Amino acid sequence: MGSFIFKNKDSNSMNLYVSGDKTFNSAEREYSRVSVPGRSGDLLVSNNRFKNVNVTYHGIMIEPRIGTDKSYEKIVEEVRQWLLSEDGYFVLTDSYHTDEFRMASYAGPMEIDTYNLVAGETDITFNCKPQRWLNSGLTNIKVIGDSTYSINNPTNFVANPIIKITQSTTSRGLGTVTVTNSSGRIMSVAIKSVYNSVLPSNDKYDELITEPEN
Repeated sequence: MGSFIFKNKDSNSMNLYVSGDKTFNSAEREYSRVSVPGRSGDLLVSNNRFKNVNVTYHGIMIEPRIGTDKSYEKIVEEVRQWLLSEDGYFVLTDSYHTDEFRMASYAGPMEIDTYNLVAGETDITFNCKPQRWLNSGLTNIKVIGDSTYSINNPTNFVANPIIKITQSTTSRGLGTVTVTNSSGRIMSVAIKSVYNSVLPSNDKYDELITEPEN
């Protein structure tokens, strides 16, 4: 049996143990289908988006035999409160996809098959954004001075790197940031700067995000 982490809590710590058989599903690309009189087959018009995807864990809740006096009823109530007490999207990771994470929401319902008031089975279904983000993408890469650095997108999907420009308090001057796409990978790039006067030297970026200067 495996586990998942949601709202910074591990399911195993809640006496909930899960299988990941239904966690390998992919999101559906959204198309509009247009029928043209006199032409066989539909035209597919891409809406340039993917739909949300449901990710389901089959879970077992078991009353501990030793080490605690926590009852099965208490375990079920704690799991309900954990999953249902807040709405919105939260980070979801699991032991079956250790190199990635999803943004997931849980709205229930939680239907439990209970056995002798000591154990129960349930399917826990999260509604997730279509992306499967790589944990490696959370790593900050620091580039200092007049240097070049290549950002690698290991997938065939669009990557969204953010380039943040900062400057030391003792060294301020003119500089340029040049963004190229020599690898042929499609990337949506955001330039993030704490200085309103900083602008990229070319137009290969999608947005300029400015923050108040400290």
